[in-house]
This record gives sequence, C-alpha cells and structure tokens, in this order.
Amino acid sequence: MYQNTKGFTLIELLISMQITILSGLILFMIVPHITLTTTYHSFQVYQFFGLLEREIQTSTAVNITNDKLELTTISGDRVTIEKYKQSIRRRVNNSGHEVLLQNVKDFNVFRSDIIHIVILSEAGEVFEDKIKPFYQE
Repeated sequence: MYQNTKGFTLIELLISMQITILSGLILFMIVPHITLTTTYHSFQVYQFFGLLEREIQTSTAVNITNDKLELTTISGDRVTIEKYKQSIRRRVNNSGHEVLLQNVKDFNVFRSDIIHIVILSEAGEVFEDKIKPFYQE
C-alpha cells in the first residue's frame, strides 16, 4: 500500500487559516490608529497656520514679545496668541481663553521681514510657517 504524506490535513489547514485571520485582524485594528493620530495632528496644525495667517493679515499692527504674538485689529482690539500649558490659546483684550491648538510642546515666534512660527508637538514633530503681513510699518 502506498501512503501520500506530502499534503496538508484538514486540521493543519484550519489552524493555518486561524493564524492568518487573527494576525490580519490585529494588524487591521492597530495600523489605522498609528497613522491617523499623526495625520490628524498635522491637519490641526495646518488649519491653525491658516487661521493665524488670516489674523495677521487682517491686523493693523503686530508685536512679538516672549514668544507671544500680539495683534491689533482694525476695531482696536488687542488679540494675543500664546502658549498656555500644552496648548496655544487666543485671548482678546486679555480676557477669554480660546484654544487654537493642543498637544504643543513648544511655540516660537520671531520676526525678520516676515513672521516665522515654529511649533514642536508633543510627539516630536516640527511644523514651521512664514507669514507676511499686508500692512506696512
């Protein structure tokens, strides 16, 4: 009698299918959370840069002191954008607390001909933007 020992049994096939399906499910559940967190934060930062650009370009004066951005609006209000704990907040006439961006480790603002903004996230990502004001000093 001849016995064929080169094939898979049904039990081996079921075990290998279970291992493949379980490893696929684990990867399917883990990978989206890793990539979405950084993508979501990047989107928030670029949205913040857009808001900041609009604020700067519609202001009549910009002062930078101690990494605080102080803007004077057309109506005469003083808008302050500053780091507060792990967030960047916006205050109008030294009152209020509007959070513009969260999970921020460091916030630097400096000026040459244009305004440079550098943000370091808590995840270690560095985001930079340069904004040119419309007004002339």
